[in-house]
Amino acid sequence: MRTAHKPGMKAKLANSGPIYAGRGRMRNAFFDFRKLKHLGKNVIIGEYVRIRRPEQVVIGDCTILDDFTYISTHLEVGRFVHIASNTVIVGGDGQCVYEDFAGSSPGCTIITCSDDFVGGLACPQIPRRFKG
Repeated sequence: MRTAHKPGMKAKLANSGPIYAGRGRMRNAFFDFRKLKHLGKNVIIGEYVRIRRPEQVVIGDCTILDDFTYISTHLEVGRFVHIASNTVIVGGDGQCVYEDFAGSSPGCTIITCSDDFVGGLACPQIPRRFKG
């Protein structure tokens, strides 16, 4: 079952439920929680989780994202999910979906899409017109 959310709904810290780590309101060194596309209730996000495009990330209720996780692609996280430390989720325009009650192990790398590498240049910074 996928997490239900309203398209385009911005995360609201005041009404989204607690985002506490047991010792007060959480902080993050790399992004503003309010920029997330959706933030569920009872979510714990480590201070050193890096989300490059928070406006493309949906996080469901009762979810934990451990420190040193790096996310640079579209991500939809269901309910009761644990993304362990040092997880890397990359892939440009790809999308990663964690269904309810799922998780990833420490150090896991998920690549959602890649360049073709046939007949052209390959690198995220190269404009499409120069790619094969």
